Amino acid sequence: MIYETRAILSEGAPQSWNLPYLNLVLLGSTELEPEGLLDGLQEIERQLGRDHTAPRWAPRTLDLDILAWGDRIIESRRLKVPHPELLRRPFLLPLMASLDAGWRYPASGPHRQQSLAEMVHHSATDLVESVLRCYAPAPQMMGIVNVTPNSFSDGGQHLDAECAMERIRQLVTEGAAVIDIGAHSTAKGKAPISMQEEWSRLEPLLQLLGKELASWQAKPLISLDSFYPEVVERALMLCPIDWINDVTGGRDSGFLRLLASTECRIVLGHSLSVPPSRREILPFDSSPIRTVYRWAEEKLEEYARAGVERDRVILDPGVGFGKTPFQSIQLLREVEQLHPLGCEILAGHSRKLNLLAPTAAAERDLQTMGMSHSLFRKGVDYLRVHDVQRHQELLAATILLEGGCS
Repeated sequence: MIYETRAILSEGAPQSWNLPYLNLVLLGSTELEPEGLLDGLQEIERQLGRDHTAPRWAPRTLDLDILAWGDRIIESRRLKVPHPELLRRPFLLPLMASLDAGWRYPASGPHRQQSLAEMVHHSATDLVESVLRCYAPAPQMMGIVNVTPNSFSDGGQHLDAECAMERIRQLVTEGAAVIDIGAHSTAKGKAPISMQEEWSRLEPLLQLLGKELASWQAKPLISLDSFYPEVVERALMLCPIDWINDVTGGRDSGFLRLLASTECRIVLGHSLSVPPSRREILPFDSSPIRTVYRWAEEKLEEYARAGVERDRVILDPGVGFGKTPFQSIQLLREVEQLHPLGCEILAGHSRKLNLLAPTAAAERDLQTMGMSHSLFRKGVDYLRVHDVQRHQELLAATILLEGGCS
């Protein structure tokens, strides 16, 4: 579980330092002595860009501390354990307690030999004042921004570039690690649009986004949901594109040539037709997961021959694309069988399946979250969802209940 907390500032600190922090606690074992571990942590900080000469309390990319070492008390020139700020950081106590609520504070003072559970109880008020949000460390969330008038659940909401930018800011605040931008509805029954029409919808947003990202300290990954290589080439000149989300599954050979010339990752989605058609579905007498597995094996070999390494591919089994609702459910139920392929897995199931009750697409977030909870168990790496905030709360609560994230 991750807490987002308010910055702790010294008196007179510049307003530019007032940035929220993400806090995560790990429990582990090591054969290193405490100061040897400290050396290793500081080297990681340096490698990831921390400036150790910056003023105290200044913003930093990473801050790795040793909070406790069993029941040991360490007092040296370089290291003090338990961490001297531990009792003044109430948000750290529940994070530690989620891993070992029975650990007792060993140092002298009024909290000596109190358990973490007791210390959390006494600091509950301070916790409410310091914590802004909670997040789950895995799976990572891909937030959806549809720049279309006719998407199946939110068409027309983000056609205006400024509205779409506001949606992107909101998704990042809610904890989306990836923003997926698409301007071509693939809902059933929707006619395909031309490359020119797709670009006319995307261009204003990508211009705004490219300018704004240059000033962001923490940038999300940007995924472009398009199956036109020409659109992707133009987009790369306006905005840093990290992923290309191809729902056609690499049907256009131009995509492969484009990928080989960039460092973008590819979301390779399985489909039989775009948009989906009731007439083109997987055979009923074959296993959906085995069919997708065999298709992915062939595609991964094809991409490798073209110079696109397997670790650049993210596999999307394609819920709703060439599958009946029950075939899609079966795919998700057995999705862990795709792990031996050796690439990350993305589930794009949000609001698509409606087997529980006759509800409109925009009202299916609870169904989606139930499926996402199961997909978390199955080791899916990314969830492409509309409601990022409630997904984060759901999975963070699950991790809290189970005592950490393995």
